[in-house]
Amino acid sequence: MRLAARNLRLRDGIWYLRVAYLDINGDRADASVKTEASPRYVPLHPMLNAVGFTTAEAARVEELEREVRELKKANEILRLASAYFAQAELDRRNK
Repeated sequence: MRLAARNLRLRDGIWYLRVAYLDINGDRADASVKTEASPRYVPLHPMLNAVGFTTAEAARVEELEREVRELKKANEILRLASAYFAQAELDRRNK
């Protein structure tokens, strides 16, 4: 299971970790249960909130998720550029 900021929920003053269905592409949630209809809410121990876990960790996880999105975009750009230059080199050699 991977922790994501969106998995932390506050309900009635209690912090919960939401465990939900994970599809094949990993787009639905960051944790998995057997079926899409069986998400779980696991209450976090109050001590975790007292030491700042829920706010500090949620902010850090959100920051890391943003960084991962940026890196995925950069990786896609580099992959496309690599393919373009590889094709250009093949075209040059075939002339």
